[in-house]
Amino acid sequence: MRNYYGTTFLESTNSYTLTVQQDPIEREFKTVPLPTEYWTRPIEGQNTQWWQVASNWLSGPKDRDNGGSGNQLQQDGTGPNSGHILWTKVTEDGGLVGGGNFSVAGEVFNAGHQYQTRFINPIIMMGRLYYELPVTFSGGGGGWMCVDLRTGEEIWYADLGVSGSGMSDAAFGYYYDYDDRNQHGISNPSWLFTNNFANSIHPRYGTYGQLQLTNVPSGSSSTEEIYGPKGEHIRYVLNNAGTSSNPSYRLVQWNSSRVFLSQTGTRDADIDIADNLDWNVSAPWRNGMSSVSLEAAVYNDILFGINGSHPRGTSAPTYHYPSPVTIWAVSLKPGSQGNLLYMKNIETISNPPDGGQLMLERVGEGVAVFVRLPERYWVGYDIYTGQKLWDTSDIPESDFNAFGYFSFPSLIHVESVSIAYGKLFTAGYTGAVMCYDVHTGERLWTYEAPTYQPIFEYYTLMLGPIVDGKIYVGTHEHSADTPLFKGAKTRVLNITTGEPIWEMTGWAHPYTLAVADGILIYWNNYDHQVYAVGKGPSSTTVTASPKVSMNGHSVLVEGKVIDVSAGTKQNEQAARFPLGVPAVSDESMSDWMAYVYMQKPLPINVTGVKVTISVLDPNGNCYDVGTATSDASGMFKLAFTPLVPGEYTVIA
Repeated sequence: MRNYYGTTFLESTNSYTLTVQQDPIEREFKTVPLPTEYWTRPIEGQNTQWWQVASNWLSGPKDRDNGGSGNQLQQDGTGPNSGHILWTKVTEDGGLVGGGNFSVAGEVFNAGHQYQTRFINPIIMMGRLYYELPVTFSGGGGGWMCVDLRTGEEIWYADLGVSGSGMSDAAFGYYYDYDDRNQHGISNPSWLFTNNFANSIHPRYGTYGQLQLTNVPSGSSSTEEIYGPKGEHIRYVLNNAGTSSNPSYRLVQWNSSRVFLSQTGTRDADIDIADNLDWNVSAPWRNGMSSVSLEAAVYNDILFGINGSHPRGTSAPTYHYPSPVTIWAVSLKPGSQGNLLYMKNIETISNPPDGGQLMLERVGEGVAVFVRLPERYWVGYDIYTGQKLWDTSDIPESDFNAFGYFSFPSLIHVESVSIAYGKLFTAGYTGAVMCYDVHTGERLWTYEAPTYQPIFEYYTLMLGPIVDGKIYVGTHEHSADTPLFKGAKTRVLNITTGEPIWEMTGWAHPYTLAVADGILIYWNNYDHQVYAVGKGPSSTTVTASPKVSMNGHSVLVEGKVIDVSAGTKQNEQAARFPLGVPAVSDESMSDWMAYVYMQKPLPINVTGVKVTISVLDPNGNCYDVGTATSDASGMFKLAFTPLVPGEYTVIA
């Protein structure tokens, strides 16, 4: 806002003539419909409605950690509805080694599993995939690759995170929607940032360090981060402005977007942003607490936290934690920030003889969800009132498979619980995905994954991204024996019914899964390759014979439908399918892709795609003459009889 001192604005008028008519005037520009064909980036800026299908995976509080670490929720765009593979890319030697001079026949390369997990932080921005390469036995440290999301083509490589390079790993992507009187829209170039905004990485070129932010608050349980309305990162921090003997706690809202100069929209290269605060209020209710953990925040609404050493599923179970613990909430609403809403105690350790333990697992949609061990049932608390809402003690998951207990005294507990769309999803060593109403505790459905093999009765299921009404499910073991247990799959379930939408052989660690622009990315433990799954391009050829026929005689239309995704041009696929990889139906897709890309047997009863045959007749009329279905070789054919004599154009 500007102040004009000593300026007088004189009265003035203007007139304008309007013409009113009954019929609406058709505007010159028509809305571009959503794509039904294969599409790529960049998206022409007038295709506004395409925001519904285009998306990014920033690997931060917007998606990978939406509402807490590991609560993977993609709120934008779509996810693939079939297992069509676009491309694969090797990250290191993997899969079967060969030969018999090992401790077991069929030995494979170690995949890292619990502590050297590969490919655990993929980032997707503007149709580009960024990921870290492994080196030696470590899951990372080999530098970062940037590849085209749809083709796998390398765009750049940088020594990010390589020992001695002086450059750190990328941690997350960052878009900020900046507005001032001179400019509007996403600030270019946007950035990849290292941990805690310490250094920037140019997303197109991989160049390092153009923007550096210092003194960013982080690194303690007294900090909670969420995604802001314009792409900024919002952090809530409890600081002691006094001393240990005379504390004076403050609750502040830190805002990453305050790197911009308000008059010009420019940024300095090196910025100390410790004081980039939206507000700073007194928190006297914090005084006297031994420790605090900020658990969840809703922007301009509420902050939920816990006092005391509350048990967490990160190590062996112990029962010497203080009980009860204190839960509390404060307001984040404008005008009442920092006001205490409630503070109350809840029991987390049961008295003997059962000695059960209650651990907080996930907070979302206004509900704090605890797991009760060893029975593995769930308890929900309203974060706005602190009141208990429900528990599932009448249907403990231990009745299904008691082995599921071991999902929680472990680092993998964050991969076993998710909240989205009013639902609580649970999985893990139980070998099933179970879905509950997060507000009532009602169990809505159960998806089981039996192995029908010795040793393990059920496959381990771990939760990946939730997007577009689907939940993507991978697998994980703490220290998997080799050769790896066979039959693991990447699974996609309908979140309303629990019915599988598609599934395909593959061992995908849940932290390697990411979804953007309708494409699923994951890393397969079975062969150490990156997989890209989504809708791809195809090529159709068509001929008609005889080219000249007698009026009233039939004409045979023949052709072929070929998958021309980038992966079909990889060395192995091009050599095995010199005439091209036939396109197949969604129903046959997963087994067919396993045959094409994973050396699995040729599936039987493969069905191709439906091809509509149309003609343009001599009178200029265009109409369909029939529908054919291609076979496992991609070939299709259809006979039709021309209605009138003359020259025809055949379209398929």
